[in-house]
Amino acid sequence: MRKFLIGFFSVLLVINISAQVPDRISDTLDVVTTQDFNVPGDKNILMNNVISVDVSAEILDASGNSIKQCENIWQFPSRENLRRNTSGGRGETVQIHVTDNIDAPGTYYMKVNLRATNEDRRTQTGTAYYMLNVKSPASAAPTGLRTDKPYFFSEKLTFSFATVEFKDATLYSYEIQDAGGNAVESGKGAVVKLDAIFSDAKNVNKNFTIVGFYNGKEFLYTENGDPTPKESKWTISLRIPALDEFGDFKVAPGQNVILSTYNPNARRILYTFVTQTADGGFVMFKPDARNFQMVAEPSDAITNQRATPSSVFLFVTFDFNPTWLESLEQCSEQAVKISIRFRDQFGETRSFEYQATVLN
Repeated sequence: MRKFLIGFFSVLLVINISAQVPDRISDTLDVVTTQDFNVPGDKNILMNNVISVDVSAEILDASGNSIKQCENIWQFPSRENLRRNTSGGRGETVQIHVTDNIDAPGTYYMKVNLRATNEDRRTQTGTAYYMLNVKSPASAAPTGLRTDKPYFFSEKLTFSFATVEFKDATLYSYEIQDAGGNAVESGKGAVVKLDAIFSDAKNVNKNFTIVGFYNGKEFLYTENGDPTPKESKWTISLRIPALDEFGDFKVAPGQNVILSTYNPNARRILYTFVTQTADGGFVMFKPDARNFQMVAEPSDAITNQRATPSSVFLFVTFDFNPTWLESLEQCSEQAVKISIRFRDQFGETRSFEYQATVLN
């Protein structure tokens, strides 16, 4: 009698378990989430001198509960070809492996059931268990995203969510969603550039979620050696920096601005949006000045009020009205109230009021 079912039944377990962790396994495999793997690893189940084979397989969780039937079972020769090749009664060598994938990390088992008949018409059955240690892919580099601190309008940001184990760059994609889950931008690849989002004034004071995909699926990953899996989605916020002022008009609250009629630099106020980011950088950019208004009390004290953008500043300048100056006594002081009002690029109305002492 020919030897048959070599390489499989020699390692089969003949115990029956139900929702119970197997106490013996044929092999242990380390695999990565969402990626196809073969059981038994880089080799095949080998059976000699058989005329028919029936194979089924399923995935068990760590407690031995069935969670998934395996549909992708490779056999060579195929069942049809094996039936044709053995029609004369002489058996053949058959190779089999099972291909599947698992989305979540953890410990699993694959249960493989096999029933084979040899050329002497003897039938044997058996079950084997393979332990599957499923881990999440590791990020190729930290994303560096500030998910707990805001970003600011006009910042530049590019990051990658590529992993070491997910090697096909063409299978990465992403989607940027607003707070309602609506897609505002999408793209191919693992590199996400947010400059356009951050430079659009209508996006301030909003939250956005970037969702990363591999082969069309969200995934879990690990980063910086931390074994705790993270989701491939990141929520960030976009805010407006503080509007600050520079020049002689920047004084402590309750203090008067001192203006000399002989110092032209004293008649200039600089405004800019400025803030320090959480990672130590700075953001500075000029405000728009729509519907600009600048008035004084007395109303005839100033003239030629202007708001001129330059570099990262908005320059507000004015002149003293010569007629008003002529009404002042030499070496005198005159109290003047100056009010400035404009609407910035974010639709916010900015108002400033200064109490000034004019030295003539």
